[in-house]
Amino acid sequence: MFYHNINPVLLRLGPFSIRYYGLTYALGFLLVFYILRKTASEKRIKNFNVEKSEALVLWLILSVIIGARLTTVLIFNHGFYFSNPLEILKIWHGGLSFLGGFISALIVGNWYCRKNNINFGKLADIVIIPVSLILGLGRIANFINAELYGIKTAVKWCVVFPNAAGCRHPTQLYEAFAYILIFFIIFFLYRRYLKDYKKRKIVPGTTLWIFGLLYGISRFIICFWKEQAVFLGLKEGQWFLLFLIIFSIGWLVRNYIVKNKPL
Repeated sequence: MFYHNINPVLLRLGPFSIRYYGLTYALGFLLVFYILRKTASEKRIKNFNVEKSEALVLWLILSVIIGARLTTVLIFNHGFYFSNPLEILKIWHGGLSFLGGFISALIVGNWYCRKNNINFGKLADIVIIPVSLILGLGRIANFINAELYGIKTAVKWCVVFPNAAGCRHPTQLYEAFAYILIFFIIFFLYRRYLKDYKKRKIVPGTTLWIFGLLYGISRFIICFWKEQAVFLGLKEGQWFLLFLIIFSIGWLVRNYIVKNKPL
């Protein structure tokens, strides 16, 4: 049993404070910006230059924050936010759904790439690798924030969180471990096999949807230990994850079995 008493604030500067949670998001955006700019400067993707990489980052930042917040407010925790409307704007307190931000970023990124005649699949394959790592670090920040904890349990490693009754599954850490493991898996696959599009006849977007499949499966399983409302026998989040799993499998089957393209 562990009693959670970790301060979510890393540093205070007068009326301002730097939280681990916000720092993780800032690090993620900076890392994506660096990778996109490096990809553009090396001319690895046709029609993708430095100017377009900078514009894309701004679109992605907006889409991730808005999509992640709206998903949390309207779907996963509407009761709390409708009772405390001012909290909707306080994103530094946490409450950003990766799933919502992920879907929003896919839509906006695909739109931007189509508009500028850029191969979205190749770009997404590169970006999703650091995103999976940042996602794992973000779940550690969720643990520090004492949010998104699991159901009550008696396991030896359970955690007593402030403002939560009983000892709980530290599902944030379960997810952190899973996502960092996914990072190493897709990083290895991309470097060893999946970046050779022509040589190995790899379809652009393969790394992205392998991530989608692994992320969906791992989080679907961990959701059984999370405290969420149940709808038709599954937790609320599991229905969204089920759609992601089915879509990811469908994409891979369509491109590598139906079209007979070998990995």
